[in-house]
Amino acid sequence: ERKSNKHPPCLLSYCRYEDEINKRTAAENEFVVLKKDVDCLYLTKEELEVRVGLLRQQLEFLKCIYAELDCQLCDTSVIVQMDNSRDLDMEGIIKSVECCYEEIAQKSKAEVEAFYQTRLEELHSSRGKFCDDLRNNQSEIAELNRMIQKLQCESDNVKKQIAALQTAICDAEQRGDCALKDARQKLIDLQTALQQAKDKMACLLRDYQELLNVKLALDIEIATYRTLLEGEEREHHPFFSPWLQRGALSHPGCGGGAVRHRCGQPGQPGQPGQRRVRRRGAVQPGSRHHSRGRGLQHREQVQHSCACGQNNPVETGAGGGGNNTSHFKIISISAIKQYSPSF
Repeated sequence: ERKSNKHPPCLLSYCRYEDEINKRTAAENEFVVLKKDVDCLYLTKEELEVRVGLLRQQLEFLKCIYAELDCQLCDTSVIVQMDNSRDLDMEGIIKSVECCYEEIAQKSKAEVEAFYQTRLEELHSSRGKFCDDLRNNQSEIAELNRMIQKLQCESDNVKKQIAALQTAICDAEQRGDCALKDARQKLIDLQTALQQAKDKMACLLRDYQELLNVKLALDIEIATYRTLLEGEEREHHPFFSPWLQRGALSHPGCGGGAVRHRCGQPGQPGQPGQRRVRRRGAVQPGSRHHSRGRGLQHREQVQHSCACGQNNPVETGAGGGGNNTSHFKIISISAIKQYSPSF
């Protein structure tokens, strides 16, 4: 583990590969030297085998010759003239036999020499052919060795390129993994932030809906109280009810207690010196008296509407029997526009 921590696996494998290459080169050199020795020994062996073969052939030839001589001697019938004389010339006989055998030996020697000369010429011709083949094989071996060295150099370069590419791939994978982890972490953070924003937005929407419901309820209540106040004014001052209706429709932002008019023609300002009339019981919305008396007025109005059996207790001043529902809708819309500008 310490070695693997100090040296990367690629470097260790490269060192091991270099050692194997060195061992292989040394083994190849030893093989070349041994091959040369073996070639020399093989040539010596071939020469000795050729000599042995020649000697065997010579021996067989001599055996054949001596066998023929034995056959000739066995089949030869000799007529010997007996000379009863006691004086035998043994030396002449021996010389004649020696001459005969010498002639036979010379003849056999000439035949053997001719045979061996032909065999030697054949061997010389075959030796030249074998030498040519050997030179061709040696040249092919040298060419193959050069090709092997060239291929080894190319393989070394390719292996170095492969190691460099593997290192680059490892670095790229590490960088890609880091970038992917960062992107995933950022995505998780963004998803968390998005979920929090959605939760917060949902809470805000819920609060906004609640506030909007409260606002609508308050607007409806304000419009109802305004309608009730105008109805009370019409009951107490029926002469000014058309003018009040037109004023309420044309000025929805005016409160019940904020409207003051002069006696005279409706819609015209009064003359100087005339008495001003203010509606009795009118209270500005939003004031302390309005907030205190709102519940009491609403309760009295509901009791009055129940007693009369009508949906809307408001009566118009100009006809007495107008469309109360449409008037209530107009007043409610005006109140909503007043208190909700975005409507």
